[in-house]
Amino acid sequence: LTAFAIDGALHVSAVSPAGDILWQTEVGPYDAQHGFGSSPCVWGLLVIVLGDSSPEGFLAGLDRTTGEIVWRVARRNGSSYSSPHIAEVGGAEQVLVSAKQKVVAYDPASGAELWTGTGPAGTTANTMVDTPGLLFATGGFPQQNIMALRADGSGEVVWKRPYKAYVPSPLVIDDMLVAVLDNGVARCFSTADGAELWTRRLSGDMSASPLLVGGLVYAVNEQGRTFVLDPRAKGKILFENDLGEPVLASPVAVGECLYLRTEQNLYCIAAATAE
Repeated sequence: LTAFAIDGALHVSAVSPAGDILWQTEVGPYDAQHGFGSSPCVWGLLVIVLGDSSPEGFLAGLDRTTGEIVWRVARRNGSSYSSPHIAEVGGAEQVLVSAKQKVVAYDPASGAELWTGTGPAGTTANTMVDTPGLLFATGGFPQQNIMALRADGSGEVVWKRPYKAYVPSPLVIDDMLVAVLDNGVARCFSTADGAELWTRRLSGDMSASPLLVGGLVYAVNEQGRTFVLDPRAKGKILFENDLGEPVLASPVAVGECLYLRTEQNLYCIAAATAE
């Protein structure tokens, strides 16, 4: 499933492993300063896409087998670039969106708005994360905040810290929230109260989101340098590797392989074999 803004509209496509387009749907008009930056998410038989656009945006649920628009709701709040996130709130799954000073929860089956809480910034460009009882949202323009909200539908802010985690999404690791800031500084907080547990300066600016694999954090800077951190050892840097090419996309792990997309190439990093 892919989503692109083309000719002033948001289009969602389903593509087979062979590269054949199975269906393609124009979901609605889209116009934003930086283009389209949101990723779709899947809930049951629906693919859910966010089109926060100027002057009027929307959230929509499409049948992922046919592309038919099942529901679409207006979000009259201008441009933003975050991705929708599915989390359990009050015992039920909800779609969470962080943008324009608000965190808004929707019913994934119908798109009905369920509750609204304070958000981290006017514009966001990443994905929320959650742990039992808490939701986490970060933003960086024009405000700079990392914040935790109660996962009970109240929208209550539990704690907030004034750091710029604008583009990279944070990670929850047991009782820790790890955020790699846009300026290349990794910070770790207690999920319960926001107490800062450690700080580790990497290098270069960051756009890619960090990845958790085998208990280790992989963070890639915009120059293509990957840092492997141990979050349980105060973010100690275990390894550094340099691809020598610009990287903006987040790394992905599949099976025994780590995939990294640079400006020009797609790399698969895996352990050497006898073959």
